[in-house]
Amino acid sequence: MEDLELLPGEVVNLRLERVGVFYGSTCGLDPQGGHGSLVVTNYQMSFNWGGKKPICVPHLNVTKLSKRDRATDKRSEDWDGGQGSAANPLTHKMGMLHLERRDATPMTIILFAASTLIDCINDELYPNPTRQCSKLFETLMSYVFPRSLTKVFAFSYRQQFEPETDGWKVYNPDDEFARQGVLAPNSGWRVSHVNHEYTACESYPRKVAVPAGIRDWEIKKALEFRANGRFPIMVWKSPRGESVICRSAQPLPGLFRMRNKEDERLVGLIRAANTSPAPLYIIDARPHTNAQANTVFRAAGYERGSYEKCEIVFLGIENIHAVRKSYTRLRELCTSPPADDDERWMQNVQETYWLQYISKLLQGSRRIAEFVMLERASVLIHCSDGWDRTPQISSLAQMMIDPFYRTLRGFEVVVEKEWCALGHKFSLRYAHGGSSDKQEAAPVIAQWADCIWQMMRQFPTAFEVNEELLLELIEMVHVCKFGTFLFNSECERRRAGVHKKTVSFWSHVNMNLDRYRNPHYVKYPGLIFPETSVRRLYVWEKLFFRDCTSLPPPQDHCPSIELESSASHISRQLTELNGSVEKLSKENAELRIQTDRDKMRIRELESRLRSLAGEAFSPHGSSHSAGLEMGQRQISAESLDSCYSPAGSRNGDLGNAREMWASPTGVLWSSETRGRSIFDLDESWHKAVRLRAEGMKIDGQIAELVCDVVDCVASQLGEALLPSANGEQRSSKAARSSESDSSEDQDEEGMYSSDSKPRVLARETSSDPFSENESTGGSAAETAMVEGEEGWMSKAAARGTNPLQDPFGLHPSENGNMEGGRRRRRGARVKDVPPGISLEAPLDETSAKWIPDQGVSQCFKCKRSFDFFNRRHHCRSCGRIFCSACSSQKSRISRMQIDKLVRVCLRCYTYLQRLESDLDP
Repeated sequence: MEDLELLPGEVVNLRLERVGVFYGSTCGLDPQGGHGSLVVTNYQMSFNWGGKKPICVPHLNVTKLSKRDRATDKRSEDWDGGQGSAANPLTHKMGMLHLERRDATPMTIILFAASTLIDCINDELYPNPTRQCSKLFETLMSYVFPRSLTKVFAFSYRQQFEPETDGWKVYNPDDEFARQGVLAPNSGWRVSHVNHEYTACESYPRKVAVPAGIRDWEIKKALEFRANGRFPIMVWKSPRGESVICRSAQPLPGLFRMRNKEDERLVGLIRAANTSPAPLYIIDARPHTNAQANTVFRAAGYERGSYEKCEIVFLGIENIHAVRKSYTRLRELCTSPPADDDERWMQNVQETYWLQYISKLLQGSRRIAEFVMLERASVLIHCSDGWDRTPQISSLAQMMIDPFYRTLRGFEVVVEKEWCALGHKFSLRYAHGGSSDKQEAAPVIAQWADCIWQMMRQFPTAFEVNEELLLELIEMVHVCKFGTFLFNSECERRRAGVHKKTVSFWSHVNMNLDRYRNPHYVKYPGLIFPETSVRRLYVWEKLFFRDCTSLPPPQDHCPSIELESSASHISRQLTELNGSVEKLSKENAELRIQTDRDKMRIRELESRLRSLAGEAFSPHGSSHSAGLEMGQRQISAESLDSCYSPAGSRNGDLGNAREMWASPTGVLWSSETRGRSIFDLDESWHKAVRLRAEGMKIDGQIAELVCDVVDCVASQLGEALLPSANGEQRSSKAARSSESDSSEDQDEEGMYSSDSKPRVLARETSSDPFSENESTGGSAAETAMVEGEEGWMSKAAARGTNPLQDPFGLHPSENGNMEGGRRRRRGARVKDVPPGISLEAPLDETSAKWIPDQGVSQCFKCKRSFDFFNRRHHCRSCGRIFCSACSSQKSRISRMQIDKLVRVCLRCYTYLQRLESDLDP
């Protein structure tokens, strides 16, 4: 058997071999467990079974313990090496212990007998299991139900910690009063020493904050009117205001409904310390019916008119008995095996009422926070005795209000102040020190921690504490490993010498801050108001679904798997982010280089356009002064640079997709080009910059927009040189065009031939109004779509039509041969549009080439991915697939004989509108 790694101060009292353990809710039916050895120490029992993770159960986590002896039955064969009664004629005995943990998980410990006659004779080697079972039972009884709290493991634990991590110094009332401004001269509050020797109230701390106008002898009179002498005291004050949160127990007017003027004066001074016109809200955490019952049976409650300018508010939070029953039912539900009615799971959870009780606590705490911070009012909280529901809602409200309590240090302070210093019945609620009163036990701390976990789910970055700290807090409250949660009050802990003889739980936390710190915490100075409806609450899985094997051995410095996983995840994200930054930097540098090249091309184009304008206008004198004036209106390099600069791109509007795509097309196909100036094309460069700012590949778009400039200039220059009724000059213009086309065949890349004759920049052609570079990549469906369009271009070229100027085959060809079609595929120009237009569409172009939407994952134009919100839409004209923004227009399509308005893309819409305007008589 492997040696158990013991804690400082832990001592082994008993070792047993040949032990079987069944655990879980299926004990006796389908056992889960194994056989191995059992080690019992003064802190826990540890079951080791064949290299698997040991089952460690602290003694004070056991709530039930019973013993039973019986003859070996058939089940023992499974744990006896397969030796049954046929192999062993002896009458075997075995001992059996049944225990139940606090999480409602039952366990059965079986001590097996010897398997051979020799083993039975050698009693020292294999003792009688019945005697072993009795010895184990007596040992466990002394630890599970200790006669006094001084017998628990906390007084034997001797872990050493650094002085700066001393948990007993976490909470200093003077420091907390100073932080809240209580010690200021005009705060209206003072620190009273009326309870210095715990003579006034044993469950209160030595230093309490009370209104400055109340005297100590009046406090002693007032505490007689409150249950257990727990008179109203201040526990939190707004550092920037006068609103406060106070705590107390319920008043006891007696059967004759007596009044206490000192208590009324104390409550009146609490209200008067706040100059806000809001009343003092007396928060009764109980349901109104329970408060009325206490009025009858305990002669407790408020008399009408006893407290002026006060308003009583009932929160309707159930008592510890209802909470205990709800907790037990939910535990049993979560640890039970899946049943046939598993579909009723949500209904079964609802019937436990656990989430409803959590909702009530959060609602009450949020209501208090709203009173204090929104109405600037003071509140006085109490329930029956003021040490169960009162610390719950008081501390939760302070966490919602004060961001300090959402930090690790602040969390330690609020637990020490609200639960330890101001009194809570730890011994009775968690059965410490042999307390057997089951009616007083209740999971109050677990319920409070569940509320914090619900807030952490809704505000994952608002709390510096993590889930592991909450779970360990619940565990340590029960197992008494530390002295922090021993006894019921500060007075009892001082008398028992807890600070000197035990270790604080916060010392353990401060030594392992990284383990309990939320790595996603972001300091947030504001308020948090969580959602309190039951529909927003969840069952805490790590609290209610844990079993024996999920609890690791209680080591003080064991690493946090969750934290390591989170840290490694963050490290991977940082590595990916650094790689992305480097990639973006490289792309940015390449973009700058490309931008510089584009600027040089623009300047070169500008100079050549100027020379083109000069050559064109020089032979014509004054008769062409209008054309000369138009030629002089060139695009300045400064305006192009400013429009193309990154700063200009950031200032551009990126949201108007319709305007973005319509403008370049409108320049090319518009019949109104005659009336436009070159300065109107400045907007096209803005559009190009916007496209680049959106991260789109616009190499093809740059070339397209440059073509827009050149085509418009060439069109305007040609029209300026063209007399209205001069057929000779029109033929001269056609001759120059064919000469330019022949030079394009020789030098396809450049804008000028070797003899410096001007010609128009060629455009990448496509079969429809879309002039996008198809080499940018895409899905297989898009590739097939492009291949189909190339075939369409070949057909159009064979017919002699220009696929770019006449994508739907409406214009007859000037030259029907193949050479003419090839020439038009290379050089598409506005001036090549023939004056005659035929309305007769070819037979194979009367319907759109419909692209199937299978495999198309993004919009053809803007490249946005399709999802639930960004849906696919077909253009009824070209058949491509677009998003709603890129296909938002509707138009008639005469070539398809569609007279009603149908959805088309922006490019087809522009083309169809221009076409209709040209066809209008």
